[in-house]
Amino acid sequence: MKAIVRGADHVIDYTQEDFTRNGQRYDLIFDSAGYRSLSHCRRVLGSNGILVMCGAGNGRSSLRIMARTLDALLVSRFGRQKLVPLMANRNRDDLIVLKELIEAGKVIPVIDRELPVE
Repeated sequence: MKAIVRGADHVIDYTQEDFTRNGQRYDLIFDSAGYRSLSHCRRVLGSNGILVMCGAGNGRSSLRIMARTLDALLVSRFGRQKLVPLMANRNRDDLIVLKELIEAGKVIPVIDRELPVE
């Protein structure tokens, strides 16, 4: 299967809305936060939908992340929904490109809040 994705129909701020409870069904979910369980995500995913998981959620241990990844791979083997873990492979060249983009002002971080050092 090939897919060309140009933008998103819906972008959801997980801190403001629980996408698993809004009554919508999705063909593709790109989960960059990892705050919802696989079962909740699968419930709102279309029958042939794809869930791409690249986030791990706050405070998740490596063991829990691996368990979620293995669950996703297992579910994908026996169902029509595809659950795809996405893991970053850091390398020096990519970090240099990212540094250059930031220095050129092409990547602008959004600061949600500031916390005191203490």
